[in-house]
Amino acid sequence: MLDAFFSPSAVAVVGASSRETSVGHAILRNLLDGYGGRLYPVNPKGGEILGCKAYESLAAIGAPVDLIVVAIPPRFIPPLMADAAAVGCKAAIIISAGFAEMGPDGVALQNQMVAAARDHSVRLIGPNCLGVIRPGAGLNASFGPAAPPAGRIGLLSQSGALITGIISYAKAERFGLSAAVSLGAKADVADAEIVQWLAGDDQTRSIAIYAEAFPEPRAVYETLCAAARKKPIVAIKGGATEAGARAASSHTSPDRRRRTRRRSRRPACCRPTASASS
Repeated sequence: MLDAFFSPSAVAVVGASSRETSVGHAILRNLLDGYGGRLYPVNPKGGEILGCKAYESLAAIGAPVDLIVVAIPPRFIPPLMADAAAVGCKAAIIISAGFAEMGPDGVALQNQMVAAARDHSVRLIGPNCLGVIRPGAGLNASFGPAAPPAGRIGLLSQSGALITGIISYAKAERFGLSAAVSLGAKADVADAEIVQWLAGDDQTRSIAIYAEAFPEPRAVYETLCAAARKKPIVAIKGGATEAGARAASSHTSPDRRRRTRRRSRRPACCRPTASASS
């Protein structure tokens, strides 16, 4: 179900822009730097962006799209789900912020977006995330400064800033990543599904996780226990202190953060088997 996030044949950047300082411009530039599939910038003004024909809407593309990367104002995203489904898209990376982290109105808008996505069978990563990177496939569907070298470590992080830091460190220390996934607010796809996907990924030999909150801690616990029998896992839970919780609030709503911190007081560790750690 998640393959479209990592090996899409066609990607549309909704919110692509010719303005060099914009997030949409950075996403398109990163994709052009290595992605070999069909690439469609989408901007209501049309025209040309970074040498590519820009389409006024998803419907104007006139061809199937596997993945959309979205960097537009939040209020326009719920109705976009129907447009995505109409071109056969089943996966969307929502880069845009301005949802649950903004309070009750943002929570309502995020719920509306998720409901629309589910109605049209579109899976979401994000919102408020850096994006998804698959170095071995040349896919950098993010607005980060650069892609990491290809390697065997699957990185899953709620924080995009941490991914950016690790990419810089990977280049300096000459190690690589099989994938880097920034989950942001985890409105739909969350830790358990990504861990399960990485556990079955031939390019991934080990998994590194940074999380600020677990919306479904039991599912994460069970998935980690199963995955640790196949591959080594290192996981760090952030937001345990008051200062950390304030930092985590950039991705999670206050109610979700409080619930997660209460649950985190209970032991939730699982030891890998001897075969996994050898």
